[in-house]
Amino acid sequence: MVTQKHLIGIFTRDDQTFYDWLSRTLAAFPAVQDVRSVYIHNDRFVQFSEEVSKCTFAILYHTNNRGRINVCDVQDSLYDTELEYLYTIYGKNKVLVVIDDVEDSSFDMKTRILTQQPSISRWASDLFLFSNEEKNSLSQSFRIRPWAEHYQNTNATSSIQGKLGDMQRLIQEKDHCVPPRHRHHICYNISGIYLRTVLTQILDLNHKKM
Repeated sequence: MVTQKHLIGIFTRDDQTFYDWLSRTLAAFPAVQDVRSVYIHNDRFVQFSEEVSKCTFAILYHTNNRGRINVCDVQDSLYDTELEYLYTIYGKNKVLVVIDDVEDSSFDMKTRILTQQPSISRWASDLFLFSNEEKNSLSQSFRIRPWAEHYQNTNATSSIQGKLGDMQRLIQEKDHCVPPRHRHHICYNISGIYLRTVLTQILDLNHKKM
């Protein structure tokens, strides 16, 4: 039996140059067919929902180079609606949040962020923090694909390898490839205008493309 591979969408308001390293890493995972970069525009929710329907797994990406970690539940948060929508379409197990370029990527900082922004743990299966120091620890000559294949049988020797290994395991979980079956309507408030999204049609389109 051939295991279905994921088409992963990286959803973000940040430029692709910030997360190119992540895209290349994900593309090397055995359970990944392809990686799509999806820029989230203001007031273009229909376009966003169409991009969501093309993917089977979601990563919400945010870089601290913006100056703040404001994913959700805080003043001027950037992704409250989008994160909940990703959860609604994919289910919690197929949504991850990545916060990049942080000074402190420790477990304590992760716990602090999840406490202050609880919707992350409500709508996503895990949160990953990456620092510049961690990314710089990867050798410039480091080849991602051999590591992605090799990691399954070895223990990570660095912090970033451990995190990427955890991410790989979450993505390749067998039950993650089961198409969503829940069909319902949700009303979202986008810039003060209620937009009714018919999830039945989106899920049907998503199922046909899988």
